[in-house]
Amino acid sequence: MATHPLASRPRASEAPPITPDGPRGRGALADRPGAPPEGSGSRLILLLRDGPGHVDPPGSAERLAERLAEAGFESLALTSWPEAVQALEDRAPALLLLDLGDGVSAAAPLRRLRRHWARPIIVLSPSADVRHRVEALEAGADDHLRKPFDANELAARIRAVLRRGRSAAPPKSLSVGPLEMDLERRLCRVEGTLVPLARSEWRVLAYLAHNVGRVVIATEILRQCWGPGYEDDLQILRICISRLRRKIGGTGRTGVIRTYHNVGYALEA
Repeated sequence: MATHPLASRPRASEAPPITPDGPRGRGALADRPGAPPEGSGSRLILLLRDGPGHVDPPGSAERLAERLAEAGFESLALTSWPEAVQALEDRAPALLLLDLGDGVSAAAPLRRLRRHWARPIIVLSPSADVRHRVEALEAGADDHLRKPFDANELAARIRAVLRRGRSAAPPKSLSVGPLEMDLERRLCRVEGTLVPLARSEWRVLAYLAHNVGRVVIATEILRQCWGPGYEDDLQILRICISRLRRKIGGTGRTGVIRTYHNVGYALEA
């Protein structure tokens, strides 16, 4: 069945860049780095349209919402990027469908979304070019489905992506070079010696540990560890990283916490 979410909606690409407008500390994930807030959104699917070039038939958004409901999901159509940020913060959705127009690259909107959200994203695009699919997957999409598509196939892909997320249980412990972390008991050791960490230091180190081997952009760390509204407070993060390095050893080039200039940090051996 050829269908498409957000028919006849204003283009999300016309909205200003994503800038969280909640108060400082709102939604902070201090105890569970990278985890979504608790709530009723475990079956909620967000539908966000981005870019021009949409040629979907009238009523396709309503039909898609009906088919998702038949599959056991609630759906919410979004009309702008600020709406998307607010819904990601407040509703704790299970997954986001990013609906692209013809010829629209997935890279830029995915990068914007991944600054604020780590849960699954499926890209819907009319492009038949395999390069566009590869680009979407490499930019952070969990799946890519070409339009027009059958709603049953989309529901099956949603369930498959969600199953993958549930099966990826977070590790209980982690070793990176001389660093050993007990993520359940919140203990940190360097070459066997227990290292006491302040609460903020543990949050940052644990968040990097949950993303080990991946460069995590600074604004993402600030948002996840301190909360919305802190994305521009880079000095707070720099001070915290500096204190961590004094305790666990190394520099931005030689330690387990590596600095990627103008991008962020990574936990690497």
